[in-house]
Amino acid sequence: MATRLIEKWLLKAGGEPSPPAKHSHLLLVVAVAVSVAAFCIDLVTPRGVAAGVFPHLIAIALTSWTSNRFVPFALAALATIFTLVGFALTAGGTTQIVMVNRAFLIAGYWLFAFLVHLKQRADWKLRRGYADLEQMVTARTQALEESESRLRLITNRLPALIAYVGADQRYRFINAHYEEALGRPKGRPFGRHVYEVLGDEAYAIVKPNVERVLSGQTVRCTIDLPNQKGRRNFRVTYLPDWNEDKKVTGFVLLALDVTEEQEQQLQRRQS
Repeated sequence: MATRLIEKWLLKAGGEPSPPAKHSHLLLVVAVAVSVAAFCIDLVTPRGVAAGVFPHLIAIALTSWTSNRFVPFALAALATIFTLVGFALTAGGTTQIVMVNRAFLIAGYWLFAFLVHLKQRADWKLRRGYADLEQMVTARTQALEESESRLRLITNRLPALIAYVGADQRYRFINAHYEEALGRPKGRPFGRHVYEVLGDEAYAIVKPNVERVLSGQTVRCTIDLPNQKGRRNFRVTYLPDWNEDKKVTGFVLLALDVTEEQEQQLQRRQS
């Protein structure tokens, strides 16, 4: 329980994982060198003075940037050996008091190594979580691109004009037939306002229908619109797109060019 609480605190405190140092082996060498230097200082320091043993904590701290999560314990073991040997080889001081002090220092080495180990574990879990998340995002992005590609393939083969317009009246999607009907380069309408793409006259015709569908109504009508080939008749269906909050986020437009059909009907009536 205590381990989980400490680990949870370290995760919150860290925010983001500390990546393993690129020169982790060099850091390990430096850590060992610091412990050796601490041991040398301890040998020339009277037994009752602990000036030479505290650098071992710095050596253990350096291991937090290594990829091996058991290195802190190895440094703690090395510090323990050096501290015991230093106690045996130096003279001076009250033996019992110094023994107690060194026992506390050794316990501190292992506790500090344990905390460094937990930090390494927390960093590893975060890095693994970020890697999994990145992999998931990549997979979903690829799936969305494939779905969009299939959707565009299907809609381009349908003999209809299909578009998706957002609540801001800007185009989010159009199929090939819609692009051809507009008579403009591919991709140009995306992100642009319906008014900019259709022009004054055509927008004045479709504006009431757009306002109705954005209010949540399904609209079906036949409209006469001008384009570069002249005027064309379209049978149009506007379908509102609702989100989870029951708000209209845009609409789908499905239009069929019925100009020839109406002309044939007119000819049959005249004949």
